[in-house]
Amino acid sequence: MKKRTAKTPKGTRRTPVKARGKKAPASEAELASPPSPPDTPPSPSPALQSLPPSSEHLNAQKATASPPAPASSGRRMGAVFLLISVTVLVLWFCSGGGATHPHHPCACATAASVSNPLAKALLSRRSGVSGVHWHQRRGDADRLDFALNCRGVLVAPLHGPFASVDQLRAETQKSFGSQKSRCVVWVTSPEAIQKVANALKELLENNALGGRPVVPPQARGTLVVKSAHPREELKNILPHRVVHMLTDVH
Repeated sequence: MKKRTAKTPKGTRRTPVKARGKKAPASEAELASPPSPPDTPPSPSPALQSLPPSSEHLNAQKATASPPAPASSGRRMGAVFLLISVTVLVLWFCSGGGATHPHHPCACATAASVSNPLAKALLSRRSGVSGVHWHQRRGDADRLDFALNCRGVLVAPLHGPFASVDQLRAETQKSFGSQKSRCVVWVTSPEAIQKVANALKELLENNALGGRPVVPPQARGTLVVKSAHPREELKNILPHRVVHMLTDVH
C-alpha cells in the first residue's frame, strides 16, 4: 500500500525535518557573532568587603613591606657612633682640653665672693678690665685680705701721680711681666690718676691705653680706685663718665 503524504498548501515551503543525532550546520550569523564571555564569579557583597583583613594577611603584608634588616641596623649604628663622638667632644671642652686656660683667671676669689663685694667684682668679667670705686670708711675691714691667700691674684699698687698715658700703660703692663699672674688688681687713688683720668674710659671699655692693649689674652685686670670720698664727691675729681663706669664697693 502507498503511504499517504500530507499535502501542503500551495505557496508554502515545507520545513525540512532535522535528522536525529545530527547537529545542524552553523549559519553565517552564528559564525560571525563573538563567543559569549565565560561566566564570572559573583562579586563579594559590601558586607564582606568591609570586614578587616585577617592577622595572617597583615603579617604577610608587613613581611613583604619591611626594608632589609642590614640597612636599618647600619643607620642605627651610625647614629650611636655620632652621639658618642659628640659626647666625647663636649666632655673634652668641659675638662679644659679646648682652651689654654679653662678656668676663670680669678677663680680663687669664688669662695670669698659670697661675702666680699670686691672679690665678687673680680669675677664680673672673664677678660679685659673693669673698674671699682672702693669707698673705704674708718673701721671698715680690708676688702683685699682674701688676695693674700689667693693663688694667681696679684695686688699691684699704682702710686703715681701719672703725668701721661704712656707712663700709666707702662706701669700697668708690668704686672703681667711674669705669666704666673693672670688676675691683677691695681689699687690707686683719685689724685694719682687725675691727670690721665680721661684715658680711663678707653681702658675700661677697650682694654687699651693710647690705642695699645694692656691686659693680655686669657688674663683679667681690675682697677680699684680707693677713696674716702663718696661717689658724688668723686665726680669733682674724676670725669663723670669715668665715675659712672666704676662699681661701688663699701
